[in-house]
Parts: sequence; C-alpha cells; structure tokens
Amino acid sequence: MDLFNFAEGVRRRDRGLYAVEQSSPDYLQQARGAARAIALRDGKVSINEVRAAIGPPPAGTSPNIMGAVFRGSDWRIAGYTQTKHAAGHARRVCVYVLIGGEYD
Repeated sequence: MDLFNFAEGVRRRDRGLYAVEQSSPDYLQQARGAARAIALRDGKVSINEVRAAIGPPPAGTSPNIMGAVFRGSDWRIAGYTQTKHAAGHARRVCVYVLIGGEYD
C-alpha cells in the first residue's frame, strides 16, 4: 500500500462523499439551498452558518454529509474559520464565496 498515493486519496474522498450524498439527498439539498441563500445575503458562508440555519444532519445520517455541501464548481474558498459546534472540536473549516456572486 502506497501511503502517499494522492490519486487514491482523491478517489476515496470522492467515493465517500458520493455515498453520503446518496444517504440523505433531501437534507443535502436543504443545506445547499441554505448555503447559497446565506452567501447571497452575507457575501460568504461556512458550514457553521448552514448548520445554524437548518440544524445538524438527521439521526442516522453520517455527519460527513456536511462535507458535501460545498462540493461542486459554484464555490471558491475565501478563508478559514473554526467549527462552532462542540462535536467539531474547533477544527478548521473553509469559508466560501459563491462564484459569480457579488463578493467573488
């Protein structure tokens, strides 16, 4: 096993994100809609604001679904912040702007 195989890491990430996207598509659609609305209103958004707006993932849904919210070509990383919910252990998360938006 090659510990430094970048392509394999990307493949595993994408496979995992695809799996969680399929597990709760209604919640993911709601989260993506909230992210877009917040970005249009405030100019930027992180998963903290999305979680505050719609709540945590439903019971039985992997919390990894939050990693799929900003997946796609509509977003650009504009900075970083820390998670606000206790289970996030204050880890670093991205702050995004909507591509083509007023703040892009």
